[in-house]
Amino acid sequence: MATAVKESSQKREATVNHRITVADYSERWLAQVAATRKPRTIHIYRTTLRLHVAPAVGMTPVRNLTRPRLRDLLVTLLNAGKARGTVSVVLAVMRSMLEAAVEDGLIPANPCSKLGQAFRLGVSTEPERVKALDQDQVSAVLGAVHMAEQSHDRRFYPLLFTIARTGLRIGEAIGLKWEDLDFGSRRLLVRRAVSGGKVGTPKSGRERTVSMSPQLVETLGQHRRDLTRETLRRGWKNPPEWVFVTTVGTPMDERQARKVLKRALKRAELPGYFSPHSLRHSFASILMARGESPQYVQEQMGHQSLEMTTRIYGRWLPKQPLRGGVDGLDAAGSKAIGSKMVAAGARGGGSAAQALAMTGSLDSDATRLRSRVGGVNPPILCRCSTPSSTAGSAPATPSPPRCRPAPGP
Repeated sequence: MATAVKESSQKREATVNHRITVADYSERWLAQVAATRKPRTIHIYRTTLRLHVAPAVGMTPVRNLTRPRLRDLLVTLLNAGKARGTVSVVLAVMRSMLEAAVEDGLIPANPCSKLGQAFRLGVSTEPERVKALDQDQVSAVLGAVHMAEQSHDRRFYPLLFTIARTGLRIGEAIGLKWEDLDFGSRRLLVRRAVSGGKVGTPKSGRERTVSMSPQLVETLGQHRRDLTRETLRRGWKNPPEWVFVTTVGTPMDERQARKVLKRALKRAELPGYFSPHSLRHSFASILMARGESPQYVQEQMGHQSLEMTTRIYGRWLPKQPLRGGVDGLDAAGSKAIGSKMVAAGARGGGSAAQALAMTGSLDSDATRLRSRVGGVNPPILCRCSTPSSTAGSAPATPSPPRCRPAPGP
């Protein structure tokens, strides 16, 4: 044990040039993590380093990166008006890269460790601001794709329609194969995602089953028939195994899908900042606004938790009651009371009408007793007997009631 502690406390020997700059080391690091990260993630890493890190500290040796230097970098980005989310990504990328530098023996400790706490750059508790279209806008933009003059753009209609009707991420939709679709049960299985031409797992890391609406079943059924005819026309040996393919039978490109949607947004006179991912947001927000169960939406979207679903889309939940609100409690309570009266009447050999009549007689007795004691509310009524006074005589001093035991069932 002592030997292990001693070895772990020793300084790691550098496995790379100890004078390597941040710019050069970042390229080395990106090449290493590319084996375990999705292409989209690597793109975000590379863009973040190129735009926000390299201009400030790119030529600085990694071993000279200090905590104050990195703090100054974050302050500069915030003062320049960069969004806190952007600065959080910069910090996260730098933290991950410098953790690798620790493993390589370039630096003894990660200077980014816990640095975000000083700037409150951790996970935000504020609702995520999403760009979602309403149902009319979704119909308008999909109609613009479907009626596009260019056949290239019309080819993307089934893909975009599927995203809008299932809430799939674009990589998950592009990764669909015909074997994943069950038209009979109107369900599809999300097994994979395609990003940058590479096939990987869904973002959640697990498969999920998603429901298909009747319109989606009809649209994909027609799309499959169109692909069969195209297979014959183009002389392909077999129909494509992928659901959404290019004119050469390969999976569609998400970048092209974004361009097609942008042109459709312009024709539909809608803001150009919407993206295919906005169709996913729209799917969830429309369902929530219609009063669907948040848990159902969570399962469709493939979120890790229900909290995540409600945090992002909770603002679309109806603010007005959908089923009568508190009035529904009275209705439910009345039914329960009525049922108990019927049951009580049955046990006593009477009817429901008799049970109600008994309730009315108790009310009448309570009213008469209240008038006799000067309007004071009577004590709780029970099945008891009290001495009665003779007619015309003054009321006798009431004696304690002699309660009779309730009759057995």
